[in-house]
Amino acid sequence: MSMWHTIDLSKAHSHYTHLSAKVKLSLQTLKRSGAAIHSQENGNGNGNGNGNGNGNGSVNGNGSSASKWMANLESIVNNLVSNYGFLIPGLGSDSPPIFQRHNHNLLKSKAAQQQIASQFELRIDRFFEDMSTRYQRVEVLDLSGCTDLKLASLSLLVRQFSSTLTKLVTRRCKSDTMTDSGFAQQVVAMAPKLRTLCVGEMPMIGDETMEALCSTTPDIECLGLARCHKVTDRGIHALAASQLCTRMRILGLNHLAHLSDGAILQLGMACNNLVIFSASNLRELSADTMASIFLACPRLGSIDLGGCENTDDTALEAISINCHELFQLNVSRCKRLTSHSINLVVKQCKQLRILFVSRTAIDDDCLLNATEHLQLEVLYAMGCPNLTDRTVQGLLKLGNERLIRMNINLLSCPNVSQSLVSILQHLTKPTPGEGRGACIGGSDASCTSSSLLMDDE
Repeated sequence: MSMWHTIDLSKAHSHYTHLSAKVKLSLQTLKRSGAAIHSQENGNGNGNGNGNGNGNGSVNGNGSSASKWMANLESIVNNLVSNYGFLIPGLGSDSPPIFQRHNHNLLKSKAAQQQIASQFELRIDRFFEDMSTRYQRVEVLDLSGCTDLKLASLSLLVRQFSSTLTKLVTRRCKSDTMTDSGFAQQVVAMAPKLRTLCVGEMPMIGDETMEALCSTTPDIECLGLARCHKVTDRGIHALAASQLCTRMRILGLNHLAHLSDGAILQLGMACNNLVIFSASNLRELSADTMASIFLACPRLGSIDLGGCENTDDTALEAISINCHELFQLNVSRCKRLTSHSINLVVKQCKQLRILFVSRTAIDDDCLLNATEHLQLEVLYAMGCPNLTDRTVQGLLKLGNERLIRMNINLLSCPNVSQSLVSILQHLTKPTPGEGRGACIGGSDASCTSSSLLMDDE
């Protein structure tokens, strides 16, 4: 066995644990395009000739489509054989590099596609089984994007590492074998030392998993539930009533617009030690609930309210009163906000370094006040109708030494000259995607945070 504290497959996008869905889609596309070409050829007749004397019918008339289709076929087959060791039915190692046209039927056949799919499943199962026996003392297991990871394989890994596993990330693991009850009983219940669990974009995760967390993982500190639409008020109330809340530091509820205002209020008030609160696109969340949570959580350092349409000055006034450790704030698309409340946050939250205010009513004076009184490192203010060239001119006066350390995005502001924006972009850092990966000092606890909890908008 090998000592291994972290296993992270989230960045291995070329690995076969991530490629199954992509290849299946490619095969389906290939099948459709091949059928279309076959239909065209039959329609044009085999004797078309087109003067090239090869008797292939519509080779010139539809030649570009056929050639492109054949190139795609060759690429897919070569990728499967050379990179992943798959044996394509009917094609041996001595097959020529350019496949003859009749070989497209090999991949069009259902039997061939089923064999490829079964080889994918077998290879993935063996990979995770080998992982469970090869390593020990694994503390961090990040399987984000392993869409075909089966519940049995995940359960095997968790049982193997149960005595040491503290962080589990299974975002976008959408295998049909994953169920709420199975995940609760075979995963959560088997990992009593978990402190971080991120299950975003797993549509099967629901209230049973939440209840299992309450009864089996007393040390949980970070919970990401983005787009887990089967988590209802029942699961949220269970969390709020448990002892977990006293330890909860990071909470991600993005895109859970079906949750009631009362359930979120109860949970937020109970988790009064929160450091990161991410609740983007909760369109029905009231400003009063936000304000109550912020007044109850003085340690908040990162707040994401992007797309929460009811956010108004009341919510930001509460932040300015009580959240003086704030370093990251996202209020993009909160159109009820005024510059008055943003100025209050700027005045009272001196640690603020990351600010997203796109598509808000922020004006020149407010934005320039923020850059004057704060050491901002990331500033996004795209699509703000009240900003003018005066904002860019003021930013340029900050000087090259400071601008080169900043990410600034003022695109799509109708009253700002794009020529000035281009000059500004040339002087500043390249801008990452808004609301993604822009974290300082370890948003998401050394990036256990926003990048995991703040989902793509």
